[in-house]
Order: sequence, then structure tokens, then C-alpha cells
Amino acid sequence: MELIKLDSQTTNPLSELSGDVSASSGTLTFESDAVDAAVDNNVGPLDSNGATDIQVTPSQSGVSAYVLVRTTSGDGAEVNADGDLTLSGDVDLIGVEVVTVQETASTADPQSDTVAPGDDVTFDVNTNLGTDTTAEAAHSIVLYREGEIENRQVRFRTDAEIDDVADFSLSDEDFTVETDIEGANGVLEIVGEATIFGFDISDRRSEGLVTVRGTADDFAPDATVTLDSDAAPVDISTKSILTGTAEDEIVVETLADFEEGDYKFVHVAQQDGDISTTSGTITLAEETTTSPPPDDDAPDDDDDDPPRQTQPEVDVDRTTNVVTAQVRNAQPGTPVQVDVRQSTPDPVADIENLEITSRVAGDFSVEVERLTGPPADTPQVPPTVSSPIRYVRMDTSLSNADIERARATFRVSNERIAQRGGSPETVVLNRFAGNGWETLPTEPIGQTEDGEATRFRATTPGFSTFAIGVQEANISVTDATLAQNTIEVTEEADVEAVVENTGSANGTTTLTVTADGETVATQSVTVQAGDTRTITLSPTFDTAGTYDIAVNGVAAGTLEVEATATPTPTDPTPTPTETATPTATDTPSPTDAPDDDDGGTPLIVFGLIALLFAIVAVLLRQADN
Repeated sequence: MELIKLDSQTTNPLSELSGDVSASSGTLTFESDAVDAAVDNNVGPLDSNGATDIQVTPSQSGVSAYVLVRTTSGDGAEVNADGDLTLSGDVDLIGVEVVTVQETASTADPQSDTVAPGDDVTFDVNTNLGTDTTAEAAHSIVLYREGEIENRQVRFRTDAEIDDVADFSLSDEDFTVETDIEGANGVLEIVGEATIFGFDISDRRSEGLVTVRGTADDFAPDATVTLDSDAAPVDISTKSILTGTAEDEIVVETLADFEEGDYKFVHVAQQDGDISTTSGTITLAEETTTSPPPDDDAPDDDDDDPPRQTQPEVDVDRTTNVVTAQVRNAQPGTPVQVDVRQSTPDPVADIENLEITSRVAGDFSVEVERLTGPPADTPQVPPTVSSPIRYVRMDTSLSNADIERARATFRVSNERIAQRGGSPETVVLNRFAGNGWETLPTEPIGQTEDGEATRFRATTPGFSTFAIGVQEANISVTDATLAQNTIEVTEEADVEAVVENTGSANGTTTLTVTADGETVATQSVTVQAGDTRTITLSPTFDTAGTYDIAVNGVAAGTLEVEATATPTPTDPTPTPTETATPTATDTPSPTDAPDDDDGGTPLIVFGLIALLFAIVAVLLRQADN
């Protein structure tokens, strides 16, 4: 086995390597100016448990990646004279490990060891990588509930072949993500310019639950994301300052719904290509007040105020289609759960629960009404957004500005999802926001107790009219044309079809070319939501004639297929009037007599061979390039 060692001071070397890949003569070459590559060929075999112990000593600080491979044939992993990593032959990937190597320990001191959930945590940080405390540096702090991440798993799977890597034919569909992490609940903030896998994430901030599925939709919309049955969100906040100073102050925000307990923080600093790190713990806990001891000499006061009610009270009134709830004594930053199930459940789809976190203390009301369609002043949900299953009106006496977070839990019958040709991943909650319909972050959270429906959770910035819907593809051929109107038998006829997806989900359809109603060619094509593609199909015809060509019923034109023309002989048989009586000197000997048929054959064969060599040469040149 071989251990590939990749060292970089500035970036993740694996993502850096993926930038330049070339293939030639069965060898893949990875090029990167920012990464130093080396191969250790003296790695022992795997034991009976499929494990091996490898000791390495990094030579510099930065990010290092170690890739363990096994070569079953060919040269395997090597570093060529240019310092580029090459893979040739049959190479199996055994495992990958990425390690951050620090130059020294950084400093990150929280200004308070205990803070309340929802309060900021301020850190005094120092890279400790030089004496100039004003030198430019980058800092990142991750704060998460201790023990909540260490045992979680995120598994990436792919069925892609190495040839797909070589010709850059990988797609989102080649990857599956399996995890027991539902998402990150917290405040994620980046200050400065940054990109990840080509996506600009500069000066970005998000608050609340960022789901794994939502992140996959942003970066890899066609990848498959599977949540384990015990998947749950993790309380985590991060702050990255990319253009700070060696000595700086970092403020990390927390949310009011963070669970109390011990939280671990990890600080990573980078200065002049060197890295330093440190870690520690703080405690998130609500402030408690200690009452003074009773004064036995104090006079009794029959008018003592009653103890303060800290838990909100919720009273719910249910009718057939309307649920009204009165919430009393809500506290800022404290989520209130409101059961809004109707007195008569709808077996198709229904809102079941609202979780509302108010920014202000006091009372408020909630009303949820099941609708048969959108209100008179609200348009239908367009097919580019979703195909609606159920309209619902949800209102509250709180203003949108007073709502810190609101989440709705709803269910949809699995039968109805299947009838719409969808899956749980295509179910969404839409909200009419005044100027139009928007799709809210929605994710499946499990099956109902009877297994007949799937439950979902969606986060909304406010209340108005909502629609539970399924995102569907709506693919059609809008135009079809012939590249040529006349061809000969056995020639290809290029038929161009314009394919449009006006739906709200990506989809695949089959294009069918017909000639006088008979199928002559088919092709499967995938079209992204809201996209239009032009596809060329090239059927051939064995019989001469005139054909009406169409693609999925859309007329492309009339095609004339002509019989192949018979070539005129190059050596026609002389007519009798042209026959001359040869003299002895005019009569060729048998060895000199040419055979018209046999004499032409070698020229044709040599021409075909020359043509094949030319094609091969072009292909090889393309491969080299």
C-alpha cells in the first residue's frame, strides 16, 4: 500500500488538487502549485480487521491530508519530476484523513465563563505567531455543546468511476450523504471575502436552523441526502473574521433556545501562512438570583404579591376548520409550543404545531384556518413554485418584527405525495409574502405513528397565507425543427427539440422522434427547474420516401429521404462501334493485364486505413491535451 501525503499552508489540499486533472495513457495527473505531494511506498498491509497503524511527523504547520491507497496493478501512486501526483493502473482508495498542524498554541480567553443562552460570548484572542499584535491575521471560533458533535457522523458515498474523475463527468447525482445531524442551530457568521468549492460565501450570516438538506440544495441540488432515524440538530455557533489582526476580539452569538450546559470552543488562527489553535469550555446557564434570608422580625404582609409565573400558558379552542389559541405570559427568547391540530383531522394534509419565539414579553394570540383555496386577494401558487395540496391561513397578534423565530410542523399523507409523483424531499411549505409566493426552508422529520403520513418542519419569517405543496417538474417540448429537409437512405437526420421545464423541480423525460407516427428515435433528457435545453436527436432511415417528423407530438417538418444514387462506372464497356482490332504489339501480356475490379480494391482499403489512422491520431491528441 502507499500513503499519499499532501501538505498545504493555505487551503485544504484535497479541494486544491481537484482543480487540475489530466488523463493520458491510463494515467491521471493531479497538479497544484499550492500543495506539496509525496508518496510513502513502505506502508504495511491491513490486518484481519482491515486496519493499519501509520506514524507520520508533519514537517510544517498548515493543513495536511493523508490518502491511503492500494495498487493492484500498474505503477499506482507516484510523484513525477514536476512534483505532480500521478495515479496509474488499478488503484483502490482505502481512507482519507485531514489534519490541521499548528505552529504554536493560540490564545482565546472568554471574558465571562458563564453566559445565558441568547447572550453573546466575547473572546480576547491572539495568534501568538509573532510579536506584532497589529499584523493581519484571520480568526475562527466554533462554539458547540460539548459531546454533541464528537459522536455524530456524516458519511459521503459515491459510485463514480475513476474514468468519470478523469473526464470531469462527475455530477451531484453521483453522491449520497448519510448523517445523523439534522442541521446546525445557531448563528453562523463570516466577515470578509471567502469561497468554498467555487461558491461565494463572503460576508455571510445566518441565524436559526441551517439544515443539511438545505445546504445540499445550495451546493449540490441533485445529491441524495439521507437522515438517520435519530437525526437531530446540534446547537453550534461560529464566527470567522478573515481580515483581523493578530490580537483581536471575537464576539460569538448564541440563541435563546440553546440548551444549558457546558459548551466547547475551538479557536483557529492563521498568520503569514502559519496556523495556531486552542480550545476550552464555557457554561451556558440562565442567571439565578439568591433570595435574602427571611427576617423573622419583619411584620407579616397579607398583601404579598404572588410568585412570578415564568411558564407561558396556552389555551386552545378548536372548531372544524379554525383553531384559536391564547398565549399568556410569554417570555422573550423562550419558544412557545402551540398545538393547532383541527378537531376533525384532514387525512391528506394539516398543520399540527406552531413553535413561536417572541422578542417581547406578554400575551399574544394565534389563529390557524384550513382553507379550500387561496383567499380572494391571494393568487394561486404558480407551478414554478409548487403544486399546492392544502391552503392554510396562519395569523398571530405579534408583529413580524416581534417574532424571533417561528416554525410550523405539518404532515402530508404518503399516498398523496406519491400521487403527485413526488417524494418527502420535494414537499415544501410556501408563504404568500405580499409580492408573491416564496418557498420556506422545509425538511421531513419522520413518519406519523401509523406510518400513513410524513411529518415536516418549516421555518417562516412571518404569518399570512400558506400552502403545503409538492415541487413537480413540468417538462414539455415547445419547438422542433429539422436541420436538413433532404437526406439519403442510411444518413442521419438531425432533429432539434427545444425542451422547457416550467415546473418547480428538476425532472427527466423521454424525447420520442416519430416519422408518420412511427417511433424512429428516443432519448432521455434531464432539465433543471425553470431551465430550457435544446436537444439534437439523429435518427436514420432505411427506406426512401417522404416523412412527417415530430418530437413528442410537436411537428418538426417534412423530411425527404432519397435513394442512394448509383455511381457512374469509371471504365464503361466500349460499344462495338468503338472496338478496334488490336495488333500484336497492342495486345498486353497476361501479366500486364489490369483487372478493373481487383485493381480498385486496394485503393479503397488503403483509403479507409488512412482515414482510421487520422481519426485515431485526433483522439490521441485530444487525450494528450
